[in-house]
Amino acid sequence: MGEFFGCYAHQTKHSVNDDHRSRRPQPLFPPATYQKVDPSSYLLRHLQPPMGSSQFPIRPSGRSPHEFRTPTVHTSSLSHAHGSAVVRTGDTAVVCGVRGEILTFKGGEKKVIRSGFSPEDHGDRQAALKSYPLIVSNLELNTGCAAQYHPGPPSDFAQATTQRIKSLLLDVLCPVDVADLEIRGLAVNSGDSADHHYEVKAYWVLYVDTLMISLDGNAFDPAWAAIMAALADTKLPVARWDPDTARVVCDPVERKTLRIKSWGYSSSFGIFTAPLEEDAGEGEGGKTWILADPDDFEERVCEERILVVMRDGKRIAKIEKGGGKVGGLGIGVALAGVKKLKECIELAGDRWKEWDDLINRKED
Repeated sequence: MGEFFGCYAHQTKHSVNDDHRSRRPQPLFPPATYQKVDPSSYLLRHLQPPMGSSQFPIRPSGRSPHEFRTPTVHTSSLSHAHGSAVVRTGDTAVVCGVRGEILTFKGGEKKVIRSGFSPEDHGDRQAALKSYPLIVSNLELNTGCAAQYHPGPPSDFAQATTQRIKSLLLDVLCPVDVADLEIRGLAVNSGDSADHHYEVKAYWVLYVDTLMISLDGNAFDPAWAAIMAALADTKLPVARWDPDTARVVCDPVERKTLRIKSWGYSSSFGIFTAPLEEDAGEGEGGKTWILADPDDFEERVCEERILVVMRDGKRIAKIEKGGGKVGGLGIGVALAGVKKLKECIELAGDRWKEWDDLINRKED
């Protein structure tokens, strides 16, 4: 108990003339126990210093409310993958590997693939990414990455995160150009004419596997950054179509770097609202804070979450907003209004530049 009050000695040294309202009742538990017993009040004590105090709002992790965890990126970490990356933000660590496999066509299979798509339809070549599909993503939680995840079938969280990653890869950002995945050869009906016609004979299919090594909140941002870094690191063997054997032949030495046509990164935020006082009116609400890059403890306390995806030139690609409170009439009440949302967008723009400079090795 003495250790606890030693940590909060500055709160016990009030003068006799101090306003009684500025004083706060001292907790009866050590910090670790207090965090578990009343997490909302514990976080509030860090974000809202006592009245008249010169302290700034600070989170239990030591970061300011708008401060992200410092990221690190290491590429080419897996020797048997065509591209790989390890990303770490605080105690959250992710490894991503990209491996290419060849998809060939046989006996008319390429003529009708889902909704009548044909690889000869040059008007919408990017449609092949979803129609075949050419990018297959998956996310797994490593055993022991977090206390709440145990060995067994994929959890709901892992499946939902995989679906969100798939949406960014195939619908929102589409960072990979399908032209880099096409393997073309001379058309059968081109004959000996001078005007040769080339058609798609096969595709590279990219299997993007992401593994959470350690998870301390905000899994999506580092997972997506690891995917972008791994795709940028991907080098596929130069492949050509051999008409004599009717098969794809890969060069054992020469490699071709996968081009990224759209750079996008995500930024996650938690919205924390101070609990209402007992004497507060029905229409009154507590103060609200934006917590950038929330850790595991903050994610469990925050009642609303915002995800902002920015792309080239700090343009908005996607915004997700979930959570909130239920009002007195059973109607959902958003904690973050337009003003808070604009703050998140501004912070996401700065975070986009930080990720882009780090992954593309840009020097100041």
